[in-house]
Amino acid sequence: MRKEVWFAIIGIIIIIFGFWYFFRTKSCDADYCFEEAARDCSKTKITITDEDGSTFYRIMGKEGDNCRLYIQIKTMTGLNEENTKLFTDADMTCDIPMADFGRMKMAEMMDNLDYCHGRLKEAILEVTLKQLYGLVTRDMGNVLKEINKVV
Repeated sequence: MRKEVWFAIIGIIIIIFGFWYFFRTKSCDADYCFEEAARDCSKTKITITDEDGSTFYRIMGKEGDNCRLYIQIKTMTGLNEENTKLFTDADMTCDIPMADFGRMKMAEMMDNLDYCHGRLKEAILEVTLKQLYGLVTRDMGNVLKEINKVV
């Protein structure tokens, strides 16, 4: 083959390798690996499986001064049928300020919903409101009894 063809083939291989290296997503199998990647918002993914189910996390990279995090519930256990349907495959995307995200532990990454949007956030808020409503209505009976005693 001629020199030009060899240079073209080598150039294509270098471009493909560079593209793969630059855009690849690292896979973690432990919390500390993911938390370390969060410090500089490196593209990383992890699936956490425990007694409550399975959750997928992906650091998608920087968006301005924020780090974009994608979270998806794969499976949930120990919930009633309604909540299981509500949460299974629900996902959300969070744009968390870099200063905050770099210090977060895995357990904290889903806690601050102010930076998030998506079906998972809506499901969490819906269940929280239902629980709050249940507490208020349960205690309302006691409040009304006390009011009747005074009146």
